[in-house]
Amino acid sequence: MTTPTPHEQLMLELVNQARANPGAAAQKYNFSLGNIPNKPLEPLAMNEDLIEAARGHSSWMERTDTFSHTGSGGSTPTQRAAATGWDGGGVGENISGWFAFGQSDIDQQKVVEERHAGLLRSPGHLANIMNAKWSEAGIGVATGDWSRGGTNYDKAFLYTQNFSDNGKSFLTGVAFDDNDGDNFYDVGEGLGGLKIEITDSSGKKVETSTWGAGGYQIALDDGSYTARFSGKGIDGVVEKKFDIAGGNVKVDLNSDNETPVAEKPDVKDPDAEKPDAKDPDAKKPDAKDPDAKDPDAKKPDAKDPDAKKPDAKDPDAKDPDAKKPDAKDPDAKKPDAPDVAAGPKIDQGTDGDDVFMDMAKDQIVLGGAGNDRFETESRFDDFKFMILPNNGVLLLGEDTTKVLYDVEALKFADLSIQFNSDAASDDKPDTPATPDMTDQSDTSKPVADNDETQAPRMQCPYLDD
Repeated sequence: MTTPTPHEQLMLELVNQARANPGAAAQKYNFSLGNIPNKPLEPLAMNEDLIEAARGHSSWMERTDTFSHTGSGGSTPTQRAAATGWDGGGVGENISGWFAFGQSDIDQQKVVEERHAGLLRSPGHLANIMNAKWSEAGIGVATGDWSRGGTNYDKAFLYTQNFSDNGKSFLTGVAFDDNDGDNFYDVGEGLGGLKIEITDSSGKKVETSTWGAGGYQIALDDGSYTARFSGKGIDGVVEKKFDIAGGNVKVDLNSDNETPVAEKPDVKDPDAEKPDAKDPDAKKPDAKDPDAKDPDAKKPDAKDPDAKKPDAKDPDAKDPDAKKPDAKDPDAKKPDAPDVAAGPKIDQGTDGDDVFMDMAKDQIVLGGAGNDRFETESRFDDFKFMILPNNGVLLLGEDTTKVLYDVEALKFADLSIQFNSDAASDDKPDTPATPDMTDQSDTSKPVADNDETQAPRMQCPYLDD
């Protein structure tokens, strides 16, 4: 059975967060919704067949140093999904890449978050992510190395997002231990192997469990349900009620915020009764012979020193109990963890969000669809630059290489180069991107095939009805 890795689960959580509140996502990541309505969209359930197809395509791109929606043997996204067992509708696909060389200790969670932000800022990718038609998704990540344009990268991360629909409704979500206190899933926080017992209004029960990364999904008919979560990482049994009404419902479990139901003490009583179960054994001689109680009573008297030993040990025994709260100190320390990765930070130019370098007299001005904003303390004196086709600029530094796209102008102390904004560009869709691209009649070609090369970052959307 194919299940998501923590990084694949994280990317789905970010996608569902954006779909739940498009307006908040636009504000957080600094992009325009365009024609996309600012209203909640159905959460996507992870599908095992789509995961397998997405992961296979990412691996194929990494092995062949190819960045394309056309995959092994000339396959399309829908064909690749069908080959894994998918029997639903056409598949929409986003692909993205992040590459580096000479770097160590790369935070892969931050890479996922950065790539998610880049996809949202691209109209074609955004339309795929926000398509109201989708109900299921598969995320596939591959890592390795990469060679492109004569440059060899020893670190490569390839991402494929597959989206589709199969006419089913799902209960989906993720269970996690919120180590950094941000009330959002992070890599390493997933609670795998939890039992989820789901009961409908008639009393009929079905069960599922969380995957190793913490996510889960199960198809359900319309109706009212109660889900009971139990297992390692949960103190007792957590109960949640929900309704399915013609669409997916997302029910997450943050173990730090949940209150167990009343059965919680009952679950622990058997353990608490184990020492009590020994008392009847101690009482057996009492019940057998009242006269025998005297010698028996003396035995305990002889054992009283022993009995006192535990009493002497009671303070020590209490210390471990006192240490139990110390064992919970990690939970108290959880707020210290935010240093790991609280999410992508979007830097702004000092004079607006369209300036890459803002020196006294030197700067590059990017268009509204330009790549992520960066700032540097270096002057252009420290870089060599080359003008690329389609409003692109290559910056070569001593140990830094950057490719910018959608450049409007280069401004120096004694020179200004204005780019033609009407020039044809491979970085933009041939047709305007809309939130619903499913009306395209020609399904043999990409609807929005904008290979946005941001070396070392790339991404590309595709929709196949």
